[in-house]
Amino acid sequence: MVGYRVRFVAKPISLTPPNYIFPSYFDVFYIHFPVALEYQDPDESHPVGWQNAKGEVAQGKTPIQETWQAMEALVDIGLAKSIGICNFQGSLIIDLLRYARIRPAILQLEIHPYLVQEDIVRFAQSENIAVTAYSS
Repeated sequence: MVGYRVRFVAKPISLTPPNYIFPSYFDVFYIHFPVALEYQDPDESHPVGWQNAKGEVAQGKTPIQETWQAMEALVDIGLAKSIGICNFQGSLIIDLLRYARIRPAILQLEIHPYLVQEDIVRFAQSENIAVTAYSS
């Protein structure tokens, strides 16, 4: 998730009754990729992806700070136990830490024998951010 303002994050999730798709809370809620895209209504475009209904990649103008604040609101109202980031590099993490009221609990990165990313792992750990890995 990235590029979504508070009205597209906290309110719709809080109005969704708990069920097999939407539990009463999320253990971790992530910014999946640090690129803002225009909002896509999931009722009109499912699954929501990089391209809009016209097949175009439409960049949004929402700063990561605004998305992060929306995610902090999820923690405040009990819909998320923690919030995290994926695919962020050092400069973006440093920027996020400057304004984050709630620090990211987890950084998820692509890590495997051909892409070890030791420097960013070491930096995240020095900031007490847990690191989880995925591979492609």
